[in-house]
Amino acid sequence: MNVIEVRTTKEMSGAVSMPGDPDYFFLAACMAGIARVNAELEPIISGEEIDRWIRILSPLVSVETGEQTCKIVPQAAEGTSIVTFDNCHIPLRDFIVFALLGSGKSVAIRHISDARINFFARSAADLGCTLDSSRRDEGVLFTLKDTQGYAVPEGEVEWIAIYALLGLAFGLKRAIRFASETNPIGPIRAVLPHFGYEVEVKSSQGGESTDPLERRIRFYKKKKKSEAELTFTISVDFSKPAVETVRLALPGDSLLAGLFISAKSLLQRGVLQINNAPLDAWNLPMLDFVRKMGCKPAIEETLPTSFGAAGNIQLQHFELNTRKVTCTPSAHFIAHVPLLAITSCFVKGQSLLRGLEDARLDSPDPLEELAECIAKFGARYGELPDGLVIDGAGQFDGFDIERPYEPGLAGACAVAGLKCLGASTINDALLIKRWPDLAQRLDAICEYRK
Repeated sequence: MNVIEVRTTKEMSGAVSMPGDPDYFFLAACMAGIARVNAELEPIISGEEIDRWIRILSPLVSVETGEQTCKIVPQAAEGTSIVTFDNCHIPLRDFIVFALLGSGKSVAIRHISDARINFFARSAADLGCTLDSSRRDEGVLFTLKDTQGYAVPEGEVEWIAIYALLGLAFGLKRAIRFASETNPIGPIRAVLPHFGYEVEVKSSQGGESTDPLERRIRFYKKKKKSEAELTFTISVDFSKPAVETVRLALPGDSLLAGLFISAKSLLQRGVLQINNAPLDAWNLPMLDFVRKMGCKPAIEETLPTSFGAAGNIQLQHFELNTRKVTCTPSAHFIAHVPLLAITSCFVKGQSLLRGLEDARLDSPDPLEELAECIAKFGARYGELPDGLVIDGAGQFDGFDIERPYEPGLAGACAVAGLKCLGASTINDALLIKRWPDLAQRLDAICEYRK
């Protein structure tokens, strides 16, 4: 068994630069294949995680790596091809799955729960389509049927249905207009204009200003209408031809940036600068999390990317406080939830993570896996139907994680090990596929206790 060993750390100083985000490489390549446009991506990213996405997407696109950019070329459309995933750990899963289905592809998932199969079927039915599923050697095979009945649901669309709606419209090349209480700020809204699709969003209060003073003035003028009741009308026309070639700049790895923010929150001695990190809250939940705790990070925006702003982050000293966080839309949060939870374990008092009922549909349940890891180093927690409640403490002892977990959870365990007393070991079989040099990165900035 390969393990990463982490030791008690007393100081964290230096600078770390984020490589390109493999999740957004996958998203960009998949969208280019579905829209049938050539794409040029930069920076070039390499490693086992990228190789895995290239293999998975081989029925959809071919990938050519040049000196400066990575070129994505759609495969010739010959019959119905199958895109096969190992499990449901798919970036922006509902958008991607339904976009592939809408474009005429079949999707196979090797390991999937009955609850998730039923969820996909209900999502298709809500959009006026029929989803056929059957068990094959390659897993459960999904194929979309009867798309002539496709229609946008009446009334407001709940956050849990937005990405399936957008994905299917993208795959079918339809124009859509719908209302929702959820402002669809996120990576899809950011990247669609690069493909030639404009997203129009209008709020029920006549504007989208995020200025807190303006929002508060509107709130008091309304009096009987809380900010939570603000609704949005979203329009996007996918029936228009996309651009011939799309050029996309990828942000730095948001999950790795979140890992270093979590570690620095727990180890505030020393000065650490995180370079080329995404800066938007929907890209980097840990940054928003520490801000709500009271941290005032020094931020320098250095460049726009096709998926939001990126730049440099330096955390200022702050007191850790308990938080109650609603993790919706879960598509933006789910990979980052272990980092939010592990950070909360070291905050005295009770923290609450909710809005994760969608995660409970998968097997293995990612929240149960998270709870198993938290129990390893002795933190107190309680499981909820839609999340976790964590009763934190200031210190725990070293621990051992023997099972291989997804990189986000294994990385969060490594963060915990830096704070715990004594050495900790974490099975890194999956972690090193995304971050093969994580141990070296930590050694370069950590001063360990002797």
